[in-house]
Amino acid sequence: MSIQTSYTPRKSEAQIKKEIKDHLEALNWLVVFLVISNKDGFHDIIAAGPNARTIWMEVKRPGKSRSKLQDFRHAQLRNKGHESIVVESLDQVKEYLQKSPAKV
Repeated sequence: MSIQTSYTPRKSEAQIKKEIKDHLEALNWLVVFLVISNKDGFHDIIAAGPNARTIWMEVKRPGKSRSKLQDFRHAQLRNKGHESIVVESLDQVKEYLQKSPAKV
């Protein structure tokens, strides 16, 4: 007799990033993955949307935490008036966009 389990593997950070990129590009956003920078601790995604809206996104797998340097960069950007968010899924991005419409 075999035992059936309903195991759903967690998505990798790369899979989450791709889902976000595909969704935003379908909405006509320009999406850039920041892989190498001259400063450590910066966000994974820079998304440029309509009306000069730019959102910096740090993508984390569920349960993973940010480093102190990432928290510092997040605060740096927000203090300069940038939108800076940390997300664990495409659903969180969709929710953020619905709750925080662009300021025109």
